[in-house]
Amino acid sequence: VYYAIRERGTFDGPFAELFRLFLETYLKATGDDVFFEVAQPFFAFRVLVIAHPGFYPDDSDETKKKLLNFGRSVLQEHRFQVDRISDYMEGQ
Repeated sequence: VYYAIRERGTFDGPFAELFRLFLETYLKATGDDVFFEVAQPFFAFRVLVIAHPGFYPDDSDETKKKLLNFGRSVLQEHRFQVDRISDYMEGQ
């Protein structure tokens, strides 16, 4: 998610495709049926690390804003929805 945002400013392109392929493969291999209910805190924590000024200091303010929107938005969801990642980045 981070690299798609950083490279394109939105969740599309090769990094978005890689994320979707990874997730699909992971779910098929593990049968994990609760991933979408527990992923939110992980994503929010990772966003805080990546958006911290000490990490990736060359990221634009817009990239950091979209990351923080993503982290805040996913925490408000009962179930993480991959098709809403772009909405999450916009704070919706």
